Amino acid sequence: MQKVKPALLRGFDQEYLPQDQLQFNRLIDIIRRNFELYGFLPIETPSAERREVLTSKGGVEKEIYALTRLAEADDDEAATKGALRFDLTVPLARYVAMRERELAFPFRRYQIQRVWRGETPQARKGRFREFYQCDIDIIGREKLSYLAEAEIPSVIYSVFREMAIGEFRIRINNRKVLRGILQEFGVADDKASANGSLKGRMAGNAPMPSVLAGALIGRIGNGAPFAIGNQSLPLPMSGDGPLWLGINDDQVSDNAGALVVRVLVTRGR
Repeated sequence: MQKVKPALLRGFDQEYLPQDQLQFNRLIDIIRRNFELYGFLPIETPSAERREVLTSKGGVEKEIYALTRLAEADDDEAATKGALRFDLTVPLARYVAMRERELAFPFRRYQIQRVWRGETPQARKGRFREFYQCDIDIIGREKLSYLAEAEIPSVIYSVFREMAIGEFRIRINNRKVLRGILQEFGVADDKASANGSLKGRMAGNAPMPSVLAGALIGRIGNGAPFAIGNQSLPLPMSGDGPLWLGINDDQVSDNAGALVVRVLVTRGR
Protein backbone atom coordinates (compact mmCIF):
# COMPACT_ATOMS: atom_id res chain seq x y z
CA MET A 1 0.00 0.00 0.00
CA GLN A 2 1.33 3.42 -0.96
CA LYS A 3 2.04 5.72 1.95
CA VAL A 4 0.26 9.06 1.84
CA LYS A 5 1.91 12.11 3.36
CA PRO A 6 -0.64 14.09 5.42
CA ALA A 7 -1.06 17.59 4.01
CA LEU A 8 -3.72 20.24 3.53
CA LEU A 9 -4.82 21.90 0.32
CA ARG A 10 -3.75 25.52 -0.16
CA GLY A 11 -6.64 27.75 0.75
CA PHE A 12 -8.43 24.91 2.55
CA ASP A 13 -6.05 24.89 5.49
CA GLN A 14 -8.03 26.41 8.35
CA GLU A 15 -8.13 23.96 11.22
CA TYR A 16 -7.44 24.62 14.87
CA LEU A 17 -6.29 22.90 18.01
CA PRO A 18 -9.12 22.40 20.52
CA GLN A 19 -8.29 25.49 22.61
CA ASP A 20 -8.30 27.66 19.49
CA GLN A 21 -11.50 26.07 18.23
CA LEU A 22 -13.18 26.94 21.53
CA GLN A 23 -12.13 30.57 21.09
CA PHE A 24 -13.44 30.56 17.52
CA ASN A 25 -16.74 29.11 18.71
CA ARG A 26 -17.04 31.86 21.34
CA LEU A 27 -16.66 34.51 18.63
CA ILE A 28 -19.38 32.86 16.55
CA ASP A 29 -21.61 32.75 19.64
CA ILE A 30 -21.12 36.52 20.13
CA ILE A 31 -22.11 37.19 16.54
CA ARG A 32 -25.14 34.91 16.72
CA ARG A 33 -26.30 36.37 20.03
CA ASN A 34 -26.12 39.96 18.78
CA PHE A 35 -27.90 39.09 15.55
CA GLU A 36 -30.75 37.61 17.55
CA LEU A 37 -30.85 40.54 19.99
CA TYR A 38 -31.64 42.76 17.01
CA GLY A 39 -34.45 40.47 15.92
CA PHE A 40 -32.77 38.57 13.09
CA LEU A 41 -33.84 34.97 12.53
CA PRO A 42 -31.51 32.11 11.55
CA ILE A 43 -31.64 30.13 8.35
CA GLU A 44 -29.34 27.59 6.74
CA THR A 45 -29.17 26.64 3.09
CA PRO A 46 -27.52 23.62 1.43
CA SER A 47 -23.79 23.76 0.71
CA ALA A 48 -24.50 23.03 -2.97
CA GLU A 49 -26.84 24.83 -5.33
CA ARG A 50 -27.72 24.37 -8.96
CA ARG A 51 -25.07 25.81 -11.22
CA GLU A 52 -27.54 28.03 -13.09
CA VAL A 53 -28.59 29.61 -9.79
CA LEU A 54 -25.03 30.42 -8.76
CA THR A 55 -24.09 31.80 -12.17
CA SER A 56 -27.30 33.78 -12.72
CA LYS A 57 -25.64 37.17 -12.25
CA GLY A 58 -22.61 36.23 -14.38
CA GLY A 59 -18.90 36.90 -14.06
CA VAL A 60 -18.36 34.52 -11.14
CA GLU A 61 -17.62 31.26 -12.93
CA LYS A 62 -13.93 31.30 -11.95
CA GLU A 63 -14.89 31.51 -8.28
CA ILE A 64 -17.21 28.50 -8.29
CA TYR A 65 -16.22 24.94 -7.40
CA ALA A 66 -18.39 22.45 -9.28
CA LEU A 67 -19.36 19.13 -7.74
CA THR A 68 -18.04 15.90 -9.19
CA ARG A 69 -17.43 12.30 -8.11
CA LEU A 70 -14.31 10.23 -8.64
CA ALA A 71 -16.53 7.43 -9.87
CA GLU A 72 -19.46 9.32 -11.30
CA ALA A 73 -22.84 7.70 -11.72
CA ASP A 74 -24.93 8.57 -14.76
CA ASP A 75 -27.98 9.44 -12.68
CA ASP A 76 -26.19 11.69 -10.15
CA GLU A 77 -27.87 15.08 -10.60
CA ALA A 78 -25.66 16.79 -8.05
CA ALA A 79 -22.47 15.78 -9.83
CA THR A 80 -23.67 17.06 -13.20
CA LYS A 81 -25.68 20.12 -12.21
CA GLY A 82 -24.44 21.14 -8.75
CA ALA A 83 -21.75 23.47 -7.38
CA LEU A 84 -20.63 24.77 -3.98
CA ARG A 85 -21.96 28.17 -2.96
CA PHE A 86 -19.42 31.01 -3.16
CA ASP A 87 -21.40 33.37 -0.93
CA LEU A 88 -24.65 33.45 1.04
CA THR A 89 -26.43 36.16 -0.96
CA VAL A 90 -27.32 34.09 -4.02
CA PRO A 91 -28.70 31.19 -1.93
CA LEU A 92 -30.72 33.76 0.06
CA ALA A 93 -32.32 35.09 -3.12
CA ARG A 94 -33.23 31.56 -4.16
CA TYR A 95 -34.54 30.80 -0.65
CA VAL A 96 -36.83 33.85 -0.60
CA ALA A 97 -38.06 33.23 -4.15
CA MET A 98 -39.06 29.66 -3.26
CA ARG A 99 -40.56 30.43 0.16
CA GLU A 100 -42.04 33.90 -0.29
CA ARG A 101 -45.55 32.82 0.71
CA GLU A 102 -44.27 31.25 3.91
CA LEU A 103 -42.20 34.24 5.10
CA ALA A 104 -43.21 37.35 7.03
CA PHE A 105 -41.89 40.62 5.59
CA PRO A 106 -39.77 42.51 6.22
CA PHE A 107 -37.80 39.29 6.47
CA ARG A 108 -34.92 39.71 8.94
CA ARG A 109 -32.51 36.86 8.41
CA TYR A 110 -29.04 35.93 9.56
CA GLN A 111 -26.92 33.10 8.27
CA ILE A 112 -23.58 31.79 9.53
CA GLN A 113 -22.17 29.08 7.28
CA ARG A 114 -19.13 28.09 5.27
CA VAL A 115 -18.68 29.19 1.66
CA TRP A 116 -16.15 28.15 -0.99
CA ARG A 117 -14.56 30.58 -3.41
CA GLY A 118 -11.87 30.00 -6.02
CA GLU A 119 -9.74 33.03 -5.19
CA THR A 120 -5.99 33.23 -4.71
CA PRO A 121 -5.39 32.39 -1.04
CA GLN A 122 -3.65 35.06 1.04
CA ALA A 123 -3.50 33.88 4.64
CA ARG A 124 -1.96 37.12 5.93
CA LYS A 125 -4.94 39.05 4.59
CA GLY A 126 -7.42 36.50 5.84
CA ARG A 127 -8.34 35.30 2.35
CA PHE A 128 -9.01 31.59 1.99
CA ARG A 129 -10.89 29.35 -0.42
CA GLU A 130 -13.04 27.94 2.37
CA PHE A 131 -14.27 30.29 5.08
CA TYR A 132 -17.24 31.33 7.17
CA GLN A 133 -19.56 34.17 6.26
CA CYS A 134 -21.79 35.86 8.83
CA ASP A 135 -24.59 37.63 6.97
CA ILE A 136 -27.57 39.72 8.01
CA ASP A 137 -30.19 41.05 5.62
CA ILE A 138 -33.53 42.81 5.87
CA ILE A 139 -35.71 42.06 2.87
CA GLY A 140 -38.91 43.93 2.04
CA ARG A 141 -41.58 43.14 -0.53
CA GLU A 142 -41.45 46.48 -2.32
CA LYS A 143 -40.04 49.41 -0.36
CA LEU A 144 -37.85 49.23 2.73
CA SER A 145 -37.31 52.02 5.24
CA TYR A 146 -33.89 53.68 5.33
CA LEU A 147 -33.96 52.88 9.05
CA ALA A 148 -33.27 49.27 8.07
CA GLU A 149 -30.04 50.31 6.36
CA ALA A 150 -29.07 52.44 9.34
CA GLU A 151 -29.64 49.49 11.65
CA ILE A 152 -26.96 47.32 10.05
CA PRO A 153 -23.98 49.41 11.29
CA SER A 154 -25.54 49.32 14.76
CA VAL A 155 -25.43 45.53 14.71
CA ILE A 156 -21.81 45.57 13.52
CA TYR A 157 -20.90 48.01 16.28
CA SER A 158 -22.58 45.85 18.90
CA VAL A 159 -20.70 42.74 17.74
CA PHE A 160 -17.25 44.37 17.65
CA ARG A 161 -17.80 46.10 20.98
CA GLU A 162 -18.59 42.80 22.71
CA MET A 163 -15.61 41.15 21.03
CA ALA A 164 -13.42 43.90 22.57
CA ILE A 165 -11.19 44.05 19.50
CA GLY A 166 -10.04 47.59 20.29
CA GLU A 167 -10.61 50.73 18.26
CA PHE A 168 -12.37 50.15 14.95
CA ARG A 169 -14.00 52.14 12.17
CA ILE A 170 -17.16 51.28 10.24
CA ARG A 171 -17.14 52.51 6.63
CA ILE A 172 -20.41 53.07 4.82
CA ASN A 173 -20.37 51.78 1.26
CA ASN A 174 -23.41 53.19 -0.56
CA ARG A 175 -23.88 55.54 -3.50
CA LYS A 176 -26.81 57.14 -1.68
CA VAL A 177 -24.34 58.62 0.81
CA LEU A 178 -22.50 60.42 -1.97
CA ARG A 179 -25.77 61.52 -3.57
CA GLY A 180 -26.94 62.96 -0.25
CA ILE A 181 -23.71 64.91 0.13
CA LEU A 182 -24.14 66.36 -3.36
CA GLN A 183 -27.71 67.38 -2.56
CA GLU A 184 -26.48 69.08 0.61
CA PHE A 185 -24.13 71.19 -1.52
CA GLY A 186 -26.88 72.15 -3.93
CA VAL A 187 -25.75 70.06 -6.90
CA ALA A 188 -28.66 69.67 -9.33
CA ASP A 189 -30.08 66.17 -9.62
CA ASP A 190 -29.19 65.85 -13.30
CA LYS A 191 -25.57 66.83 -12.64
CA ALA A 192 -25.39 64.64 -9.55
CA SER A 193 -26.64 61.70 -11.59
CA ALA A 194 -24.19 62.31 -14.40
CA ASN A 195 -21.23 62.63 -12.06
CA GLY A 196 -22.31 60.27 -9.30
CA SER A 197 -22.88 57.28 -11.57
CA LEU A 198 -19.37 56.91 -12.88
CA LYS A 199 -18.61 53.51 -14.33
CA GLY A 200 -15.28 51.77 -14.07
CA ARG A 201 -12.45 52.32 -11.64
CA MET A 202 -10.92 55.72 -10.98
CA ALA A 203 -7.20 55.07 -10.84
CA GLY A 204 -4.27 57.12 -9.54
CA ASN A 205 -5.12 60.77 -9.00
CA ALA A 206 -7.97 60.95 -11.49
CA PRO A 207 -9.76 64.28 -10.89
CA MET A 208 -13.38 64.49 -9.89
CA PRO A 209 -15.46 65.65 -12.88
CA SER A 210 -15.15 69.42 -13.28
CA VAL A 211 -18.88 70.09 -13.00
CA LEU A 212 -19.04 68.31 -9.64
CA ALA A 213 -15.81 69.82 -8.32
CA GLY A 214 -16.91 73.28 -9.40
CA ALA A 215 -20.24 72.90 -7.68
CA LEU A 216 -18.59 71.84 -4.44
CA ILE A 217 -16.02 74.62 -4.52
CA GLY A 218 -18.73 77.16 -5.31
CA ARG A 219 -20.83 75.93 -2.38
CA ILE A 220 -17.96 75.99 0.10
CA GLY A 221 -16.16 79.06 -1.16
CA ASN A 222 -13.01 79.45 -3.19
CA GLY A 223 -11.01 80.25 -0.08
CA ALA A 224 -11.60 76.85 1.49
CA PRO A 225 -8.98 74.09 1.05
CA PHE A 226 -10.18 71.59 -1.52
CA ALA A 227 -8.58 68.40 -2.78
CA ILE A 228 -9.62 65.31 -4.68
CA GLY A 229 -8.19 61.83 -4.56
CA ASN A 230 -6.53 60.34 -1.50
CA GLN A 231 -6.87 63.65 0.32
CA SER A 232 -9.65 65.39 2.17
CA LEU A 233 -12.04 68.30 1.86
CA PRO A 234 -12.89 70.23 5.05
CA LEU A 235 -16.59 70.97 5.29
CA PRO A 236 -17.36 74.23 7.16
CA MET A 237 -19.79 72.90 9.75
CA SER A 238 -20.24 73.81 13.39
CA GLY A 239 -18.79 71.70 16.20
CA ASP A 240 -15.34 70.76 17.40
CA GLY A 241 -13.57 71.54 14.16
CA PRO A 242 -14.71 70.88 10.60
CA LEU A 243 -15.95 67.60 9.23
CA TRP A 244 -13.52 66.05 6.78
CA LEU A 245 -14.87 64.23 3.77
CA GLY A 246 -12.47 61.80 2.14
CA ILE A 247 -13.16 59.93 -1.09
CA ASN A 248 -10.34 57.61 -2.10
CA ASP A 249 -9.80 57.11 -5.82
CA ASP A 250 -8.75 53.52 -5.32
CA GLN A 251 -11.97 52.82 -3.44
CA VAL A 252 -14.32 53.84 -6.24
CA SER A 253 -15.30 50.98 -8.49
CA ASP A 254 -18.07 49.57 -10.61
CA ASN A 255 -19.50 46.50 -8.87
CA ALA A 256 -21.82 44.58 -11.19
CA GLY A 257 -23.09 47.81 -12.71
CA ALA A 258 -23.57 49.61 -9.39
CA LEU A 259 -21.21 52.31 -8.23
CA VAL A 260 -19.42 51.55 -4.99
CA VAL A 261 -18.02 54.58 -3.17
CA ARG A 262 -16.47 54.39 0.26
CA VAL A 263 -16.95 57.75 1.92
CA LEU A 264 -15.16 58.45 5.19
CA VAL A 265 -16.33 61.34 7.37
CA THR A 266 -14.33 62.26 10.48
CA ARG A 267 -14.14 65.32 12.69
CA GLY A 268 -10.82 67.07 13.20
CA ARG A 269 -9.09 70.45 13.45
